[in-house]
Amino acid sequence: MADPTPPATPDLQLHADIVRALPGFSLAVRFTLGREVLVLFGPSGAGKSLTLQALAGVDRSHGRSGAGGRITIVDGDRETVLFDARRGIRVKPQDRRLGYVPQSLGLFSHLSVTENVTYGLRGRSRRERESVARRLLSLMQLRDLGDRRPGQLSSGQRQRVALARALAVAPRLLLLDEPFTALDGPTRRALGAELRRLHEQRGLPVVLVTHDVDEAFALADRIAVLDAGRLLQIGPREEVFARPASRRVAQLVGIENVLSARVRGDGPPGSMVVEWGPIALQVALPPQPRPAPGEPVDLAIAASQVMVLKEQGELAAAPPGGEGRSNVIPCRTLRQEMGRETVRLELQPLAASTPAPLRLELPAYAYYRLGLDRRRTPAVQLKPEFLHLMPRG
Repeated sequence: MADPTPPATPDLQLHADIVRALPGFSLAVRFTLGREVLVLFGPSGAGKSLTLQALAGVDRSHGRSGAGGRITIVDGDRETVLFDARRGIRVKPQDRRLGYVPQSLGLFSHLSVTENVTYGLRGRSRRERESVARRLLSLMQLRDLGDRRPGQLSSGQRQRVALARALAVAPRLLLLDEPFTALDGPTRRALGAELRRLHEQRGLPVVLVTHDVDEAFALADRIAVLDAGRLLQIGPREEVFARPASRRVAQLVGIENVLSARVRGDGPPGSMVVEWGPIALQVALPPQPRPAPGEPVDLAIAASQVMVLKEQGELAAAPPGGEGRSNVIPCRTLRQEMGRETVRLELQPLAASTPAPLRLELPAYAYYRLGLDRRRTPAVQLKPEFLHLMPRG
């Protein structure tokens, strides 16, 4: 009996160009997927689930005048067209060999776990169905639950059953829509780790929908940021979080410090100087084209990258291009939020005509080691390499 989830072909690729025009909403996204986990990330109503439904062939717009684009799978030298609006091609969902787990999971309450898992194997021999079920139930740690109904399972167990059913058809790739939303934190992390392990062992391409920032960062190889039906940015996980393409992307991925600034001019080699209100900041040179002096820009820096200085003697900021520390800003503490392991602070720069507050996050032990429980006027540093410059948009 063959493995029910054989390794994917190394050069297997999905090419998706999806256009949908619905009443009050339009979707236009284009991307390519290889042997990786691609997370579709964005707020509710961004078009993430509709994108997944279009890939699976279950979106209701299929065949209507509002459906356009092309979806193909390239496996070696062979191209399979799943959807082509211009040529009138639409492969049925059951013939696409894609494992799809919707938000609702789609389990049949009147069937046992084993019957749910093997539902897509109708037409196969009983012996083959039972063999696939045994392998997958063991893989998903459900070996002793095959006779139970979905209503007798926990939320995490139902998620595992839905994933096992998606794998039973030996899919070319997995489509997962908010797979862990209803689960508690420990169960989410455990199933997320199982998904990563499965992906690494089998090499299955995965498209996963989520609006949870931590989940996106933990699971993704690449992230596609969607908003209002448009693809704002797609790229490696670290790149999207560290170098968002715009203020909107920065906000969506949870970067709390997005500063409105204006370009002053050149700084030390490899940098330029921008003005954040009355505060001059050195910033690493962005890729071409570089903004001109006087041009408005946005700066992004994560709350965890705002550094608190240890000594009061370091309060004086070095002038841009001068010696010593750069981008040192004296502040006063506006408010603090204590967590079990981290502390979040909101700090107001002391400069005249002060800009907006800065938000920072640091481990609880660092908070006490730096004496921030006693210091009300700490100084922070915005290191040039952590400041990401974006065009104003």
